Amino acid sequence: MIDLSTVINGREIAEQIYSRYGSEVKGSCIGVLRSDADAAGIYAGVVKRSAKNLDVLVKEICISASVQIEEIVHGIEALKDCDGILIQGPFKNIDMERVYKFLPPEKDIEGMCASHMGVLFRKLDADIPLPCTPAAVMQIIEHVNFDLTGASVCIVNHSAVIGKPLAIMLLARNATVSICHEYTKNLAMFTSGADVVVCGVGIPGFLKADMIKEGAFVIDCGMNRVAGRVTGDADFDGMLEKCSYITPVPGGVGPVTTSMLFRNLAILKKMYR
Repeated sequence: MIDLSTVINGREIAEQIYSRYGSEVKGSCIGVLRSDADAAGIYAGVVKRSAKNLDVLVKEICISASVQIEEIVHGIEALKDCDGILIQGPFKNIDMERVYKFLPPEKDIEGMCASHMGVLFRKLDADIPLPCTPAAVMQIIEHVNFDLTGASVCIVNHSAVIGKPLAIMLLARNATVSICHEYTKNLAMFTSGADVVVCGVGIPGFLKADMIKEGAFVIDCGMNRVAGRVTGDADFDGMLEKCSYITPVPGGVGPVTTSMLFRNLAILKKMYR
């Protein structure tokens, strides 16, 4: 058994991102188009607090989570004068891939437009807006100087928001990547051999301590509310004496993800000014 894990302080990493890009985004304006779901309101509040600290203005439009896509498009149009636009669901029965088709690339603060995704796929070192959670994961790995060359990484998420773009970023660092999900059969066969396990399935306690190897690096992208408290997807307490590094929830991936919005804002201003 190894010593207690190093618990990574995501807020500290986020502050470094803010310090790096703060002067470049000062005086900018972010448009937030969000649903009226509680989770969307909470995240919008987090973004607004960070924006205030950076002297970034926020223009917010709140619409029903049950809207038709035409209303989302109208909201995007209403925010066209902002430097970047954040679209925060959930929106019921709306395919977000369709939504991003209506978002101009020069406003894509989340790095989710097809044009930016295409550049990420074709040119792995491009200085472009990046999907925020995968970019946060990479920042966390870099923060501890973990060498990804030849390392095995298991991603338990196959979405366009996390798993797919993260795999591309990891491949650019010469990692060997496996993409799994909550439906993967014999999941532990993949996670137990991985040097790094990234989990984001939205199921509390999904990743158990017996599913990772001694000394693994565990990055928890989950964000769940259980009995009034926020928790991740990993069995945090059970893993503390087994893994080398672990991100807590809250205070791990989340703050770094938010800071990536402002990194992307700075990149957008450079690309499209």
